[in-house]
Amino acid sequence: MSEGPYPKGKTYICEISVSELRKVMDKAGYRDGDELEKLKAGTDFPIDEGFDFRSAILAASLQMKEGYDAFVKAVPVMTQFASLVAGAEAKKESAE
Repeated sequence: MSEGPYPKGKTYICEISVSELRKVMDKAGYRDGDELEKLKAGTDFPIDEGFDFRSAILAASLQMKEGYDAFVKAVPVMTQFASLVAGAEAKKESAE
C-alpha cells in the first residue's frame, strides 16, 4: 500500500484486465481507447475519475418523484375537465 497521489483513504495496487479497464474508461467520457496502448506496468491510472452514476440516478429519481407529485395534484382538474368534455359531447350527440 502506498499513499501515492491519492491523499484520501487507502491506495491499493491491483491487477486489472484490459476488458475491465475498457469498461472503466467507457465511464469517463474524456478518455479514449488509444490510452490503453500507451499503458505500461506501473503506470498510474486514476480509475475513480469515471462518471458518477449514483448522483445521476439520484437526480433522475428526484425529478421523477417531483413530476409524479405534480401529476397527482393535477389529476382532479384533469378528471373534471374530461367529464365536462364528455358531458358536452353527450349533449351534442343527443341534440342531433
